[in-house]
Parts: sequence; C-alpha cells; structure tokens
Amino acid sequence: EVLAAQNPVPPEHCLVKNLMLKDKKKGLFLVCVHADSQVNIKALGAQLGAKNLRFADESVLDEILHVEKGCVTPLAVINDKENKVQLAFEKSLWEAGKPLAVHPLVNTATTMIECEQLQDFLK
Repeated sequence: EVLAAQNPVPPEHCLVKNLMLKDKKKGLFLVCVHADSQVNIKALGAQLGAKNLRFADESVLDEILHVEKGCVTPLAVINDKENKVQLAFEKSLWEAGKPLAVHPLVNTATTMIECEQLQDFLK
C-alpha cells in the first residue's frame, strides 16, 4: 500500500513484484508476480522443482544482476552474462493484457513495458 501511494501506477497497468530466490540444487530464480499477490515460497518451490527455495542475499543481486536490494526487475537479466537466473512469471501477468510497470534497474523510478516488448527483450 505504501509503495502504491508513493508511486501511483495507472489502473491500466500491472505493477510487478520481483522476488530473487535461490535453491542449492536448482540455482537462481527471478519470480515476477502481481504486486498484490501473496507468494507461498514453499508451494512455489514445489512448482519450480526447487525444494529448498529461499531469498537470495544481496551479494547475489550485486554479483549476478548488478542491482541493489529493492531494485530487482526482469530488465536486470541483461546483466546476467552467464545465464544463471531462471525467470518465472505469474501467468496472470501475461493474461491481463496490460503493460507491466517495472523498475528500470533502480527503485526510484517505474517504467511501463508491453508484455510483447518484454518478451522480445528477454530473448
């Protein structure tokens, strides 16, 4: 609620929440969901086949994505030169047919991007 009050996003956009997670055996996951979605890490881990899923520490954010805590965004995968991060999106983000509101590598701004544009960027 505080985030939405400080950075109002028009209702025709989907504000995205990003979770950088890790599992010893399955590696790193950047999970993107609706900002208001509740995420059950244990259930998500089961869906991803990662039994010991937990939040990645700040050093991982810096070393792999070159972003600080609070600045994680799907756009940061451009910095993942070794393709260590697996992206996972909440299905309803794509199904909503609305532009996504994401951080442009910093959390002091928000940028809007169409789902198709993001898909092209991620290829």
